[in-house]
Amino acid sequence: RYGRLDAKEEDVVEAARIANADSFIRRLPEGYQTMLHSDGSNLSQGQRQLLAIARAAISRPPVLILDDPFSALDKNTEKQIFANLKQQTKDNIVFLISHRLYLFPQMNQVIWMEDGKAVAGTHEEILEKIPEYRSLYETQSDERENAKVETENRKTVSEHTEERRSGR
Repeated sequence: RYGRLDAKEEDVVEAARIANADSFIRRLPEGYQTMLHSDGSNLSQGQRQLLAIARAAISRPPVLILDDPFSALDKNTEKQIFANLKQQTKDNIVFLISHRLYLFPQMNQVIWMEDGKAVAGTHEEILEKIPEYRSLYETQSDERENAKVETENRKTVSEHTEERRSGR
């Protein structure tokens, strides 16, 4: 309840769902009543990050600043949380500070900051105006595509190996 001390139980659970933390919280020894170490040492980095996002979600501030909130999370979890936060904060101002640019096409505005100067616009406008942004975005897009292909290749090899083992 750190984000809102007067929060009801259902508000806490809803914030945990937004942050994709509900399932891991329910698996803790005492569920939502589990006492955590003050430094969070009884949680993984990803779990601590999910709780931080839940605290932000429960507080429902008019302006939300998220500084690399997904760095310890996998892409699927990140996408789910982003979709949940986007729905919850549709009437708010959200600053997402991130080195992962793949979510930026979904933003209303992107602000590129470098050497004390800022350029704002849509994702497409920034792609056109800022060669460094375009390069970084394209590099990350290529890396994602390569990782996707690699995963599919591993899956195919695994399926083929399993078929050979089972004699199909």
